[in-house]
Amino acid sequence: MRSLGLNARDNLTTILSLSDTQRMKTLPVAELKAQFSEVLEKVKHGESFGILYGRKKTPVAMIVPYDHTKKKSNRKLGVLDGKVNIQFSDDFKMTEEEFLRLK
Repeated sequence: MRSLGLNARDNLTTILSLSDTQRMKTLPVAELKAQFSEVLEKVKHGESFGILYGRKKTPVAMIVPYDHTKKKSNRKLGVLDGKVNIQFSDDFKMTEEEFLRLK
């Protein structure tokens, strides 16, 4: 099995600068299949890969590291406060059970 180093034999092409220090490489589907374990190891260490498909080598997907440390941002409540006016009709009646679809 050959290495995924950056040399002429590997047919890896730098196509997109993600930052000053990180580059995304591309692989045709056949090479991805042949080197899948090595690609996953590289992804685990922060590299990203574009997947090329067909004779024209059309980009179709990306394999990027999963960032499980990324925190979800808190949802901002009240974004429409003061912008929307909600009014209920006088004959509108709904119990909590109906509202929560318990009935």
